Amino acid sequence: MRSNTCPSCHITYTNENAYESEDGRRRCRKCTSMKRVETFIRKKVWAVELMGGKCVDCNGVFPYQIYSFHHLDPSQKDYDWKSLKKQKEKTVLEELQKCVMLCMNCHAIRHIDMSKNLERILDKEYGEPKRPKTSNELKHGLDSTYNHHKCRCELCVGAHNKKIREYRKKRVPQKRSLLRDS
Repeated sequence: MRSNTCPSCHITYTNENAYESEDGRRRCRKCTSMKRVETFIRKKVWAVELMGGKCVDCNGVFPYQIYSFHHLDPSQKDYDWKSLKKQKEKTVLEELQKCVMLCMNCHAIRHIDMSKNLERILDKEYGEPKRPKTSNELKHGLDSTYNHHKCRCELCVGAHNKKIREYRKKRVPQKRSLLRDS
């Protein structure tokens, strides 16, 4: 096994712990990951500046992390940002021409408007929306009532403690047998 020195951090690594870049240089995994993240950030900042640096809907100016690229026609979408950030500048430019830049709030609002039909959701055919149970409707004496509904009555606390004791009885013999085997 041959070991080399990373040109970025000067740490010795083996061939299994390194990646080869497009130009043929090898770096340790940590430096390669950091370099990719830096490249993706630079590309996002570049794209944000290219698109005007503010949200199209609310005209808000935010840090680059807040912006999303929303495709006006989803049928023409070739890439989402996760895969687009790995592409060459020409491909990014072509894809961004199909998009508008929105802040996260405005992007979420556009998707809600596109995907949800309020009349359909409220239609009786889908049934009444679930409402939280009141303390009178809960089934007391269950561990699930203790965990999920935060009920601390005597019955629920007792059920929870019983379940914990049973769990520990099962786990302790396994740990002891593991200790004996080693």
